[in-house]
Amino acid sequence: MTDTHTKAVPSGPQLVHQSNQTMPTPDSTDEIDLVQLVRTLWQEKLLIALITVVFAIAGVAYALTAQEWWTAKAKVIQPQITDFAQLQREISAFQPAFDVYQADGTVLVSTQLLDVADAEVLFKHFINGFNSLENKKAFLTNSSDFQQFLTDNNVAAEEDTDRALEKLVR
Repeated sequence: MTDTHTKAVPSGPQLVHQSNQTMPTPDSTDEIDLVQLVRTLWQEKLLIALITVVFAIAGVAYALTAQEWWTAKAKVIQPQITDFAQLQREISAFQPAFDVYQADGTVLVSTQLLDVADAEVLFKHFINGFNSLENKKAFLTNSSDFQQFLTDNNVAAEEDTDRALEKLVR
């Protein structure tokens, strides 16, 4: 008997791609159903409100209880001649009061006030005063935040206040 139903089989490698999945069309994946989105959000409105309230309360609680840490920086520049010209004029007006008048009529001109009118000396005095420990202590003692810190930590004695100031300033 002869086989009349023979199949031709191709020779060589073949690429066989079998897929039961259909490729999505670009039109169906790029769309957002706004009506369905609004319905879903509306159905979950209590959960959304609850999460919002929980995080709002947590944020307020943190803001009220977090300790404040801050730093301050200042850039101080040397004064220009016009910044202290008025001071130099006033010092010059007082200069004769420091001169020494001798009996023979000669005048010994005093140089006591010259350093006061010197720009570099004035600037050094200002920087020393600005950086002084006493200046920082005076600022902190008048600060309401520092007073609250003392109250919160039950610091009442003057020695304990000085120790707290020393820790903060250094």
